[in-house]
Amino acid sequence: MKDREERPSMDEILNALGTALRCQCSDVGVGSKQTRIVGILNVKVLKGLELYIENPYVILKLRNLRDQLIPSMKKTAIRYGYKKRDPYWNEEFTLYVEYPDQPLEIWVEIHEQVGRIKDLIFSNITSGSPQTRKIRLFNVKDGRHGGSYLQGKIMVEIMYIPCSYYTAFEDICPLQKAPTGTPKGGGLLLVIIHEAIDLQSSYHSNPYASLLFRGELRKTVPIKKTSYPKWQEEFTFVLEQPPTEEKLHLEVISTPWMGIIYRKEESMGYIDVKAVDAVKERRIINRYRLQNVKHGSLMVELQWRSI
Repeated sequence: MKDREERPSMDEILNALGTALRCQCSDVGVGSKQTRIVGILNVKVLKGLELYIENPYVILKLRNLRDQLIPSMKKTAIRYGYKKRDPYWNEEFTLYVEYPDQPLEIWVEIHEQVGRIKDLIFSNITSGSPQTRKIRLFNVKDGRHGGSYLQGKIMVEIMYIPCSYYTAFEDICPLQKAPTGTPKGGGLLLVIIHEAIDLQSSYHSNPYASLLFRGELRKTVPIKKTSYPKWQEEFTFVLEQPPTEEKLHLEVISTPWMGIIYRKEESMGYIDVKAVDAVKERRIINRYRLQNVKHGSLMVELQWRSI
C-alpha cells in the first residue's frame, strides 16, 4: 500500500510540461466515453529554414489508423509574405497520444500542399526534456509522399511525456464551458473541419468545404491542386436552445483557379450530420463517407458547450 501512495500522481506528471502545456487543455473537447492516452506530446514549431515559399503555415498531425477518438491535428498561423526564406512561428501545441509508436506528421503548406517530413516516432525521444530538431522536407504529390527532398527545413522543439499508468483524456482536459453571454438554456456548437481524403473530381481539384446550418453558410479556404486537403478550420454557432432535429449540411466543392475561368465549381460530395449527436456525446470526431461520389471522406469534429 505504501508503494501505491508514493506513486507519482497525474498532476505531478503534467507539471513537468509547465504552465504552457496545462493551459492548452482548455481548448480541447471531451466525449462521454473514457478514452485512454499513453502519453502527452508537446511540440513547438520554431521556424523554417531556407523555404522560399509564399504565405506558409505548418500543420501537425498524429496519424491514426484506428478509430479517431481524440483531436489529432493542429495548425500554426499563416506567415504572410512573398517567398518567405526563414518564416518564424514560435508556436506551441499539445497533442495526446492514444497508442505507442503513433507517428507524428509535420506538413508545410501554402494554398497547395508543399512538403512534409518523414514520420517522427516520438516514443524514441527522451522523455521529460525538450529536443530541438532540424528536419528536411519531402516532396508531396496529391497528399502523398513524393520521394524526393525539397529545399529547406523545419526547426521544431519536441518533448514527449509517457503516462506510466491508465490515464483518461477526459480527466486532464475537462470540457470547456460556453462563453459569457450565451443564452441561458442554450449553448455553443463548435464545428471543426479537419481534412478530406481521396477526393474525386472531373476537371479540377481545388477543394474547399462549405457548412450550412440554420440558414447560415460558412466556408473554409480553398486549397490548390490536391485530393487530400487539410483545413483545420473552426466555426461556431451560439444557440438559444440545444439543437434537436436540425442537420449540418457539409459539402466539399472544387473551385476553378486562375487560368481556368471557363470551368464551373464542381461538387466533390456531401454529408448530413445530426446536430443533436453533439449534444448527446458532448464531443464527436468522425470520418464521414462523402455521398453522391464514388469515393472520398471528410473528417469533422463537433463539440457542444453548455453554460
